Amino acid sequence: MSFAVTAISLAVVSTGLSVYGQMEAAATAKKVGKYNAKVAENQALQTEMDAAENIRRQRIANRKAMSMQMGKFAKAGVVINEGTPLELLSESAATLELEVQDYNRNARVQGQNLRAQGAMSIYTGNQQAQAYQIGAASTLLSGASSVAGMGYNMGTKPGGGVPSGAGSTSFGSGSASSQGLTFSGTTASFGKP
Repeated sequence: MSFAVTAISLAVVSTGLSVYGQMEAAATAKKVGKYNAKVAENQALQTEMDAAENIRRQRIANRKAMSMQMGKFAKAGVVINEGTPLELLSESAATLELEVQDYNRNARVQGQNLRAQGAMSIYTGNQQAQAYQIGAASTLLSGASSVAGMGYNMGTKPGGGVPSGAGSTSFGSGSASSQGLTFSGTTASFGKP
């Protein structure tokens, strides 16, 4: 196999490996984006489940606190069905429930932020994949151009023909010149068959 054929073969293999690597990187970028989105979704679900349990526990604690407060009023002989004691109990209950609602809202916002982060991971992965795919197409075109140029410089068209006006034919020892290449000493054949 001649040096020129080896060089062209290596250029084709190199281009193919580069394109393959870029397409694999594109597929990996998409997979990473999807994986990160799934992790974010799981974190959002865990946050919401933790919040639901914490709210349940806090409401139990709030009921106990209200019962203790009513018990203290009753022990002191205060009637809690009307007036200031009832207002104090109502205000305490409202404050405790507002704290629970604030906690719930914060947990929902955190879950939404995690889901948005997951959606952004998918978007980023898709954008990276597209960049790798464009790079692969560019590498393929560049490699094809390089191989075509090598073929032309060897004195043959990519289709196997010889460009018009290509050099001369020589057999045996001595030297021959074709398209600016000089070969000496060995048998070489160039030009139209």
